[in-house]
Amino acid sequence: MNYKGCGALKEIDSRSGEVKSMRTALAHRRRGVAGKILEHIIFEAERRTYDCLNLETGAIPEFAPARALYIRYGFEYRGPFAEYIDDPNSVFMTKKLYTSENG
Repeated sequence: MNYKGCGALKEIDSRSGEVKSMRTALAHRRRGVAGKILEHIIFEAERRTYDCLNLETGAIPEFAPARALYIRYGFEYRGPFAEYIDDPNSVFMTKKLYTSENG
């Protein structure tokens, strides 16, 4: 099989989820793979009627493309969530989801 990328959605509680382990194969980077994976995760989070979707990513410059992707999809910076603690190597982000229940 030829995998282009992967991602996961973790349930934090009945109202929120977390984007986990977004990866794109090196040969397929800068081709929209990560955006398609993220769109699918957002769709699934909305299907589950989560109010918000959170994530933790790296703070170092190598993670700038990932942070830019998340911003393009409506994520905003926030503090630590769930079991995370403040860490200078981590950046935390959230996206409010608009399900039929919260308009």
